[in-house]
Amino acid sequence: MEADEQSEDPHVEVQLNPADRSLDCQLDAYGPYGQSAYTLSDGGFGYLWSGVRATHGVVSGRYWFSVQILDPLETTLANIGDSADMYCDEDATANTIHCCRIGVSRLSTDINNLGSINSWGYGSTGKKSTANIYSKYPSNSSEPSGRRFGPGDEVTCFLELSSDDSATQQQSNGCRSPGTAGSGFNHGSPAISFAVNGECLGLAFSLYQPLESEKALFPHVLVKNLRVLVKFRGERPLHWPR
Repeated sequence: MEADEQSEDPHVEVQLNPADRSLDCQLDAYGPYGQSAYTLSDGGFGYLWSGVRATHGVVSGRYWFSVQILDPLETTLANIGDSADMYCDEDATANTIHCCRIGVSRLSTDINNLGSINSWGYGSTGKKSTANIYSKYPSNSSEPSGRRFGPGDEVTCFLELSSDDSATQQQSNGCRSPGTAGSGFNHGSPAISFAVNGECLGLAFSLYQPLESEKALFPHVLVKNLRVLVKFRGERPLHWPR
C-alpha cells in the first residue's frame, strides 16, 4: 500500500500474497503498472468467488490502494442471482456473473468468506458490506442500488487509521516493519472510504474499536469471472479524504 507520508523503509514492497488466496485465484507477477489477479471461469468455477489478500497490513497511519477492473472472463453461466451468490444484493438487474469486491480484512477472516465479521468491502453491485450485512453505498446515491462499477473503472480504497503521520505495517508472518508498533490509534476513529474513477464516495465505515497490532487490516480483493489489476504504489490519488 502507498502511505500518505514516505515510508521509513523504501524496500518494503506490498504485493498480493500467493499463500493467502483461494485455490482458483490466479496471480501474475507485480509489474510496472500493478499486479493482475483473475479467476478460473470454465465449468463450475464460474459460480465461485476467489479472494486474495495482500502481504502486509496496517494498524495506523493513512494508506490507499486501487483496483482497476479489466476484462470480464468468458463463462457459460446464466445470471444466477443471489440464491446462489452470497455476495449479491436484492437487485435482480445487477450483474452477478462478473463481480468484484474490494476492501480490507483481518487475518482471522477466512479468505473464502470476505463478507463476514472483521471484513469491510465495497462491491460492483453498489453495496458496501461487513458482518454479512449489505447496504447501499453511498447512502445518498441517486441510483437505487448505489454506485456500481465494472470493466474500465478504477476503485480506490482509503484507510485513515489515525490522525498522526505515523504508520505501522505488519507482515502476515507476524513481523512488523517499518516504524514502532502501537496499540491502536491516537486520535479519532479509524475510517474507510472509497472512490470510483477519482470521484470520492464518502465515508463507508467507521471502526470504533482500537486497532491493536495483532488485528492489522490487510487489503483484499474478491473476483468472480473477472480480471483485475491491483496497485499498491504510485502517485497519491487526487481525492485523498481530508
